[in-house]
Amino acid sequence: MSKKGMGLVIVAIIFAYGVAFTTTSLPYGKIIFVDDDFTNDPSNHKWNTIQAGIDDAEDGDIIYVFDGNYNESLFINKEIKIIGDGNVVVDGGWDDSVIGVIADNVSIENLKIENGQFGVFVNHNNFTMKNCEVHECENGLFLQSDNASIENCTFYSNIENSVNIIGRNVTFENCSFHSSTNAIVVEGKNISFRKCTVYECDWGIIAEYSSDIEIYNGSFYNIENKSIWIKYSNNISISYTAINDTFCGIWLMNVSNSSIIFSMFNLNKIGIKLQNSQINEIRDCNFIGNIGYGIYAENSFNNTIHHNNFIDNGINAYDNGINKWNTSIGNYWHDYNGIDENEDGIGDTPYEIGVNNDKKPLMNRIEHPPLFVWVSDEFTSSTPGWNVDHFDDIQNAVDAVAERGSIYVYWGSYDGVEI
Repeated sequence: MSKKGMGLVIVAIIFAYGVAFTTTSLPYGKIIFVDDDFTNDPSNHKWNTIQAGIDDAEDGDIIYVFDGNYNESLFINKEIKIIGDGNVVVDGGWDDSVIGVIADNVSIENLKIENGQFGVFVNHNNFTMKNCEVHECENGLFLQSDNASIENCTFYSNIENSVNIIGRNVTFENCSFHSSTNAIVVEGKNISFRKCTVYECDWGIIAEYSSDIEIYNGSFYNIENKSIWIKYSNNISISYTAINDTFCGIWLMNVSNSSIIFSMFNLNKIGIKLQNSQINEIRDCNFIGNIGYGIYAENSFNNTIHHNNFIDNGINAYDNGINKWNTSIGNYWHDYNGIDENEDGIGDTPYEIGVNNDKKPLMNRIEHPPLFVWVSDEFTSSTPGWNVDHFDDIQNAVDAVAERGSIYVYWGSYDGVEI
């Protein structure tokens, strides 16, 4: 097909990508053009297959691929960028890997990758992938790499794993995963999933023998088994994440020094399962309408679970270990029947949880802004709920509490208050 305005395209690429290349150790290279309608023109670096463009390239070059269907497998052994323009489909015809990367500092953008044993197979470092789709493969992305960035990509309808990660310092941002057996399988360190969505898979994220894993602002729904299964790992951070309509929202198995905060678990069989896990924190979460259990803790110890809402679950919580279900305050339980004679917002009798209990169950649901706050001149920045619903100053509590909310002030000395 005829390509109009190619000169303008070249200028745009230079401005858009020249800076990125000059900030690395690589010199700025030439631009190679690929179109499935071209007649090969080696002297002007124009080719009708992407692999021919790769073979023509040197470290630091950019390969610009025009709209088209490219029935080929790519072997990238140079430090280059490949950028698609429009609907660029790379079809591997089920011949091993659609794209194989065996060089550092490779970047691919705006490609649709399909029909391979592996969609993209990477075993070198500093890999970047943006605005790509990987589908109809045995495995979508196999990433054996350090310092990789995957952004705005979609992985779907892959038979086994949409993504398999073995490495360190890997970030996924604004990506979606669906319609695969396993969305993501991880074994690594310092792996981050930010603003990602996983749905309609048998399993969501499976992480094993890993540390420093972050799941932030994620969405998981309609997962057959576990949305997030972490095992034999530590320093896991899960926050601002919604998990709905799965068998088990999060299963921590032999996990320590991790946190689950500001997240929602709705309409699952089990919200969170702790198994043989210790020194973890679960706080500021909502467990609503889970059919079996909100939290099920089995043979787990020294975990702290507080500042959560448990509402209309089959069984709000079960615990056969030794865990702490309250700090200065506990959790809100919709079926708590105790009274609060001194009106401090905390029930006078514990809420029973298997062989354990919440010694300070809340009389009011935790809201943001809070409906009930506490003030003590002994509270400090290390107090759970500090500057949220726990304050050492009455005026700060007045400023923070919700309209028609309540403030309970413990005995102490305080500055004047202006209401």
